[in-house]
This record gives sequence, structure tokens and C-alpha cells, in this order.
Amino acid sequence: MDFERVIFRVHAAALGPLERNEERCRVKPREACRACSECLLVVAVGLLLVTTALHATLGTDRCLAPRLKERLGRYDNGSYVDWRLPRDAVVKIRLVNELPDDDDLFVGENGVAPQRHDDDDGIPGDFRRLGECPLLKPAPSSECDGVLNCDARMAPDTVCGGDDKCGTVANGCYKVQHAHHTPAPSPFRWRVPSGDYTLARDLHLLALNDAFLAEHRVRAYNVSVSMRCLDAASALASVFHRYVLGYDTPLANQAMETLGSSGALRNDNTNIITRWRRSDARRRRLSQRLGAEAAFKWLLRRAGVAVTSLLALFLLSTVTAAVLRVLVASGVCGAFALWYLLSSTRFAQRLDFQALARAYPWLGAVLGAPLELLRAQGREGTSLLCAHAVRVVVAYALYEAAQFAFARWLYSPPLPPALGLCCFGLMLGWEYATLAHCRSAASIAFLPKLNALYFLACHGTFYAVSRPYALLNCGVAALFMCHATLYCILELELPALVRGDIDATTPRARRTELPWPALDAMLPPTWSLYMPLVPNDDDQFPEEEDMPAELPRPPPPAEDEDDGVELVDLNRAPAPAVATTE
Repeated sequence: MDFERVIFRVHAAALGPLERNEERCRVKPREACRACSECLLVVAVGLLLVTTALHATLGTDRCLAPRLKERLGRYDNGSYVDWRLPRDAVVKIRLVNELPDDDDLFVGENGVAPQRHDDDDGIPGDFRRLGECPLLKPAPSSECDGVLNCDARMAPDTVCGGDDKCGTVANGCYKVQHAHHTPAPSPFRWRVPSGDYTLARDLHLLALNDAFLAEHRVRAYNVSVSMRCLDAASALASVFHRYVLGYDTPLANQAMETLGSSGALRNDNTNIITRWRRSDARRRRLSQRLGAEAAFKWLLRRAGVAVTSLLALFLLSTVTAAVLRVLVASGVCGAFALWYLLSSTRFAQRLDFQALARAYPWLGAVLGAPLELLRAQGREGTSLLCAHAVRVVVAYALYEAAQFAFARWLYSPPLPPALGLCCFGLMLGWEYATLAHCRSAASIAFLPKLNALYFLACHGTFYAVSRPYALLNCGVAALFMCHATLYCILELELPALVRGDIDATTPRARRTELPWPALDAMLPPTWSLYMPLVPNDDDQFPEEEDMPAELPRPPPPAEDEDDGVELVDLNRAPAPAVATTE
């Protein structure tokens, strides 16, 4: 109970300026906090709409797939051979503002335009004409009187008419251009083109620099991808991709769905690598199938998302709550160590050990009393302080190990590497706010459930989408949780403090109870964090001032008339003696 009273002093000190609401710098604290709460809600809702719009553009392979198709696809004896990226090759992806056929990609069926463009290096692709189509140039309609339709066997500079094939329009006029032949690579020099991203099926190739790839003559394909296509022709997506988020997420989704196998994508500017498994690459394709089997797999996957999200909530919240309790309770042993350090200086006369023990009563009973006894015996208490310091170090080391392990289990690639650290930081702030500022009955019933809902919602997007905007979703959840905490402090905690529902005597409206009596000054065990709250019934669970604590005793057995012995309850007060007169 004394531990809760000390935390309540922190809560009361934080709400003191809000309760007084004295104007400072022409601003009242209560109105300023309400304005911050409203701004947080507006920003959170706005970012939620933005991330919804951005996720709607994911899952399409119309930007990268046509470029790889025209670069790697080929014709063999008149039949088209589908392309496949070799495991010993890399693809250098260069981002450009837009390409001439971007409009066709948005309206063309199967995501392939009838006629393609030349790449930046001037070398046309192997699958450039989509069959036997010549390279055409529009010509004046007056030159097309009585000409034949365009055909690949026509000589250059021949005027022909369009027939809705090979990218032509019916009744249009075109002139056949000279065909460009792909130059053979020089055997004396091997050049690896530069780009903004590097794509490979083998993760180890991304650990090699371009000079090593060129020296060992590793095949490298140059592909240009339009940023306008990755933005889905959206001005909002263009702003967020170019100035805030980058193109890692949309390009990684494009690469996963295009390859359909395991692979990795490296940002050559930041050296951040996004890798994925074969199951991640085929997740979107399975969700697009129809039938009973596809529906069963869809339901099974949604159930897996729910179970994984609940597991993440359970592990992160329990571990963080236990570590936070240890850091707050045993971490203040540094104050006692500082007192011992200052006691050897000339300022020792101004120090009061009793004031320090009263400031932390749970340590005054568990730690302060032994230290005081050791001081009275002329012995040092450094061993006891070191024991509590080691406890803090061990608890924090286990916390760091849990972060590393849970990041590999719950936030494995293709999720961003920093997502695990962000989720642990979010949970640490949530647990501290619950420990210090969740004290009224309404807040205890409302705030943890709402924050858990936000946490589960953002984790649902982590596991439901192959490569979501995870950091943006985590930031949106953090904004909503901050708004919920501020709302509870202003609308629930502050009125409860003013009414006197919570005070130093009753620091928390709901509590847990140990199955045995304990001193108020004793620190509650760590496992009591996971006990359910007792019902809010004052008659069934009276306060300590109403009923003195006593050891439970069994009911007295029935009297045995044969033995003639009467059992006396020793816990009862003896009956007053009655004076008798003879």
C-alpha cells in the first residue's frame, strides 16, 4: 500500500497544476492539455486515413513486373518463354519521375502496355515489341491513302495504316522506324549499372559491392521504375513517399509479388535490406484465389493473425510491467548509495537518513531497516545495496534479451528492423502511464481496454499484409493511445481527485489482495501484478481502518461432553471477572 501511496504522490504532483489551473504565460494548463488532446486526435485520424489510402495501393505488380518481363523475357522459335530471375543475378532498379507508358499501365489489361519504351542506357529490352510489331512513328494522315496495315516485315520509312494492333489506332497513319539492335557486351569490360535499389533472389549477393560484382562478372540487369506508377498516380502518396516514408514498402511489395519466391531488396542509399520468405511472397496470390480451399486458408490465416497479435500483447505487456516494477522499486537504491557517498563529505550534517527512509517506505521496511541496523553495529551496508543494484542490472539485461528474442519471433522480416524497438517503447510508455495515472475506477475500467484495442489493431496490419507501412501504423497507434491517456487524465482522473475518490489513504480505486496479511510498508511481490482485481464491494472487502487485521482462525470444534473439557478460544479477550460474595 505504501508503494502505491508513493506513486500516488507522483500522480498528484502531475495533476496539481491542472487542478489549480493557474494562468501561466497567458495559457491555462487545463485548456492547453485539452487543446493538445484534440490536436492529437485530429492528427491520428488524419494519419489513419493516409495509411488506409496507402495500403489500398499495395498488392499490385503493374510497375516492376512489366519492366522485368521486357528485360528478361524472350522469344524462342516463335514462342514466348516466360522470364525468371536467376539466383546468381541482380537487378539494379532506378527510380524515375515518370515513363511514357505510365498511363497505359493504369488502363491496360494485365498491366502491360502494347508498346514499351527504351531504358535509360539506350539498350532496348529483349521483349520490346510483344511479338512481331515494328517500331512506329506517327505520320500525317495525308500520306496514308491506299497503304497497307503496319507489319513487322515492312522496310524502314514505309508508311502504313493502323489497325488497333501493335499500339496503333484504327485509321491512323504511321511510319516504320529503323530497328535498334542490342549491342553485344564487351568481353574486356564488365559494367554493373548504378541504381537506387538492388534486387536479388539470393541475400548474400546484396552483401557485395558493385566493384566486386563487376570484377567477378555477375549478371546485372538495369530496370527503370516510375515513381508515378508506385504512387498509383496519387498526389498524396507521392508526397508521403518522396518526403516522409520512401519507396521501400511499395517496391518491396512489387518485388515479392513479381518474383513469387524468396528474395531481398536493398536500398542503395540507406543500405537497409528488406528480405522475405517464399510464403510471404505468395501470401497475396493465395488471397486472390476463389473456392472453398481458398476461403478456408483465408479464415485460417485471419485466426493466426488474431492469435499472434494476442500473443504479442501478452508477452510485451507482462514483461514490461514486471521490469518496470523492479526498476521503480529497487532502482531507488541508488539514492541510498548516494547518501552513503555524501555522508563522508562535509555536507553530512545536513543529511537526514530518516527522511530518505520515509520517502521510500517499502525500502525503509525492507532495505532501510537493515541498513540502519548495520549502521548501528558499525558495519557497512554496501553488500545489501549491491544486491539491489545487481537485481536492477539483471532485470534490465533480461528485458534487453526479451526485446531481441521477441523481435525475431514476432517482428521478423519482411517487417522493418526497427519495429520491435518501437513496439517495446510504446508498451513501456503505456505501462508507465497505467502505473502512475490510471487510478480512478472509470480509468481502470476504460483505459487499459482501449489501449489494448489500439495495440491489437496495429498488430493486425503487421501480420495481415506482407509488407505494410508498419512504422506509420505504429505511430498512428501511439497517437491514439496518447489521446486516450490525456482524455482519461482530464475527464476521469482529475474529477476523481477533486472529489476525493482517490487520495493518500486510497491511492487506487481498484486493487488486488494477497491471500495472507502483510505490512503496508512491504513491497508487494512481482507476481501480484498478474492477479485479478478484487470486486468493488466495500462490505465484502472493507478498508484497513474499518477492520483490524488478524490471523484467520478455524471455527471452534464442538464440545465433547464425555471428556468434560471445554476448549477456549485464545484469540478472544478474557471475560471480566465477576466478584462473588460468600
